[in-house]
Amino acid sequence: MKKEIKYSILLTTTLTLSLITLFALTKKYTSITLEHLLQTCQQMYISFFDSGVHLVGVNILFIISLLTFILFSKVVFSILKTKNKISILVKQLVNTPKKIKSICNKYGIDNKQIKVVHLKEKIAFAYGLQNIRIIISTGLINSLSKKELASVILHEYYHASSKHPLILIYSEMISSAIFFLPFIKDVVKKARQDFETLADNFVITNQGTHIYLKSAIRKCTNMTNSQIKFYPSLTSLRKDNRVINKKRVILSLFYASIGIALLFVPTTDHVKAYQVESSEYCVGSCSVHCITQEAYSNILPTSFQKSS
Repeated sequence: MKKEIKYSILLTTTLTLSLITLFALTKKYTSITLEHLLQTCQQMYISFFDSGVHLVGVNILFIISLLTFILFSKVVFSILKTKNKISILVKQLVNTPKKIKSICNKYGIDNKQIKVVHLKEKIAFAYGLQNIRIIISTGLINSLSKKELASVILHEYYHASSKHPLILIYSEMISSAIFFLPFIKDVVKKARQDFETLADNFVITNQGTHIYLKSAIRKCTNMTNSQIKFYPSLTSLRKDNRVINKKRVILSLFYASIGIALLFVPTTDHVKAYQVESSEYCVGSCSVHCITQEAYSNILPTSFQKSS
């Protein structure tokens, strides 16, 4: 479980630091924009997207928040779609074959964890969050020898016992939430690949050879698990020797440095520079962002207009 813990800590730490930074930026730029509105201009904005020092931070945060919401929603909908596909598969459950019960007894696996579905396609994957189960299709069972089937069951059992489905869904959600750190996507894909390697090693340790696993993988090359997103399967990332892209790391550090730099931009000085003692509206560059006193009076009822 060392790698599982390592990836979980890395992703959680990155998410936590990102949220703390975004919260600090939101607090700073939201409060300074309100101060500008209420104390300096005492008016309203012509447009939220006007340029200006006191709006730069707010605009950046707005764009990041919008993109995060869109991408996070996309992942959530994909998870729900995947869950719906699995619920359809579960409706096709059949009794567990004796061959699978025999394999489970041999390796000390609870056969109740395994759900066999009546399906021609070759399918085998671990699914769920807390109470993780394994789905295997009759099509896959009929295409493999007993020892090959044992290698598949052991492989998926390792995924289930190590909570890989839970970790991978958690990772995908974090990856979408902090999309502005591109290296996180590589981390998630690297985690998937490492989990497959760990599951393979578990099979080899228990069977004492890689022959049956290799043979099963070859026969399962055309498995339809690609339709079941997020959940680990026997053929996941077999041809993708994923490494962390250095360019993505550098780009992520660049974006992170921009966020940290924004924390130190002297926005309060900008507001104070345009405060006017004898006037209730902005002058100079601030007049770009706020409506003038005359225009403001024209759009308000007479009872709300300030007396000169």
